[in-house]
Formats: sequence, C-alpha cells, structure tokens
Amino acid sequence: MITTSTGLAEVEELIPQFSNFVVGPADPEFPTTDFAIIRREGLLALPLQAAFDPLQAADFGEARVAFHRQLRLLKTIGRGSLPAGRIYEGHINALHLIELYGTAAQQTYWAACAKERQHLFGIWNTEFQDGVSIHRISDDEYELAGSKTFCSGAGEVDHMIITGHRMHGTENQGWQMVVVPLERMSQKRIDPSFWHPMGMEASASYKVDFTGIRLQASDLLGGPDDYHLQPAFSGGAVRFAAVHLGGAEALLEHTRRQLRQRDRLDQPYQLHRLGRMAIAVEGGNQWLAGAAGHALYAYNSAEQVIEYANMVRTAISGICQEVMQLTLASIGVQSCMKPNPVEQIIRDLQTYLCQPNPDGALASVGRYVGVADQSVADLWNKETNHE
Repeated sequence: MITTSTGLAEVEELIPQFSNFVVGPADPEFPTTDFAIIRREGLLALPLQAAFDPLQAADFGEARVAFHRQLRLLKTIGRGSLPAGRIYEGHINALHLIELYGTAAQQTYWAACAKERQHLFGIWNTEFQDGVSIHRISDDEYELAGSKTFCSGAGEVDHMIITGHRMHGTENQGWQMVVVPLERMSQKRIDPSFWHPMGMEASASYKVDFTGIRLQASDLLGGPDDYHLQPAFSGGAVRFAAVHLGGAEALLEHTRRQLRQRDRLDQPYQLHRLGRMAIAVEGGNQWLAGAAGHALYAYNSAEQVIEYANMVRTAISGICQEVMQLTLASIGVQSCMKPNPVEQIIRDLQTYLCQPNPDGALASVGRYVGVADQSVADLWNKETNHE
C-alpha cells in the first residue's frame, strides 16, 4: 500500500501494475473492482504526495517531474479502465481545487478524508435548465436548489464539489463551489434513467437533485467565480487527455496481442498499421511530457498554459481517433463483438472523447499563434520564472 513514506522507486514500480486492470467486461454500474484496487493500494491519497503534486514543488524541475508522474498515473489507470480513469481524474481535480482555493482548515480536513479514510472525491459542474443555486438562509447556513447532470460516480463519491449560483436574496453573487458530503445525499436524489450512453456506462454519470440540502459556510470552497479562474480552469484539460491516451494505449496492446494470436504478423499491411499505432501513441506520450512543463501555472504565462493544454487535448483526441480506426481495420468485425475487450474500449473511448468545445479549443490555439509576437520557434520554448 502507498503511504506518505513510500519512496519514488517503489511508486514507479507500482504504476505498471495498473496495466493489469480488468478492462472488460465492465462493471455494469460502477467500476467496483478497479476502485477496490485503487483503495487497496492507497491511490486515493497519492495525489496529495509531493512526488505527484506540482503545487508542493520547490522549483520548476520538481514541479515538472511531479506533474509528469501524475499524468502518467492517469494514463495508466485509463489504460486499464476508462470509466475508472474518468472518476479518478475527477478525484484528482477535486483535491487540486481544494488545494488551490481551500482555507488551511479545509485543506487539512479534506486531506485527512482522502489519506486516512480513503474517501473518493469528485467534481460535478454540468447542468441543464434546472441548474443549482445556493441560497443563504442565515449567517452560517445555506440551502441548495436544482440539479447537476453527468455526475460521474454518483452514489459512490464520498465528497462532491458542485458549482452553482450563489444567491444573496435576489442578487447573484457569482459561480460558487461547495463541497457536499455523501451522507447528506439519499439514493432517491440520484436519477440513473438520465444515463443511457453508447459507452462509459460504468462511470455512473447520473443526474443528481440537490434541492433542499443544507450546508454550512465551511462547506463553501473559495469565493464566487474562483472555479473559472485561469489558467487553472483550462489548463486542467491535460488530465483528462492523459486518461484518453490510456485508452489508445490499451487498444494498441490488445491489437498487438490479437494479431499475434491469429498469426497475422507476417502480413505487411498489419505491420504498417501496428507501426502507425505505435507512432501515434508515442506521440501522445511526448505531448504529456510537454504538458508537464508547459501547463504548470506558476512557471508559465496564463496564455501559454491555456493554449498548450488546448493543443494537448486536441492532439490526443486525434491520436485516439486514429488508433480506434486502425484497431478496427486490423482486427476486423471481431473488434465490434462482445466479449472482445476492444469492443468495450472503443465504445468507452468514443464517448469519453466528447469533451466540451473542441472547435473552440483549436481556434484558440490558432488565434494565439497568429497574433503572438514571438517567433514560431519561441512560442513554447520561452520559459519564464523558472529560476
């Protein structure tokens, strides 16, 4: 089990074990098996270790290594289970937001929940017309109204960060984060009928009604509109991109294995496809290595962090699409049939790739490149404040 005294060598030795995660058949409602492993190995506390947390680093070099290690961990979990990777990425994101915006008392309390009690955290922001509002009813008490959608891990997440309009009477004070503990939720608030996707069924991304839940002032995280502060808001996209890449890596592994089993490695076009897949996946690994340095908030300009993250998510999305097509061409119709694990991975990955505003992310990169004063050679190589 990972502990705060675990050395880096032991951590690095543990990470490859996650390639042995059961990819399929998936747990029908939640990746219970995967999270049993995650809890057993202490990985819910791992993002709070300095070795995996760039915010605790003393300098740029330490921060880059820690962030790269975190991205590799996300990729590895995604390789074993994309639904588990999505939920675990939300856990890291939630702990990161607490570290960025929480008070010292909040950070101490919620860190202890993750470290000592193996509690799972999540972040739920998406909503429809019946979105969440947060109403002040006394000096220290608030009441929620409305629902969230695409709540990954609903019913299993122990502490969920949700966002909503913070109301003072009729005045909207801004978009506020609050942390809701699971014990204040009842099962009847969770609507599984909302979630009928093509893939990622096991992420349990249900609709949840928060109407009537009471919170204290200590449950509010940060101030109004902190959630959307840049570059943290957009820069975090590299984390889900790392999980996506894990799905592509899993497809490469399964394709290679199945071609070997069918004695098809003597066919040059199959070798060409494997070569293209290997190049694509390794390209994704290089994007993650680049993100480890260029998407660090404290060491690069906000613009560079945002646009590099936009490049990473766009590039890895394209890599995943290419790998899926090559997998289908290599294995053929067998890749579309259960219980072949490739069938589940492709459905999960195709669904998970549907992230918000991909066109806007790409256009933003183009705009940055088009108007930048630096030469093209210096767009991403100019490191600031690294001393």
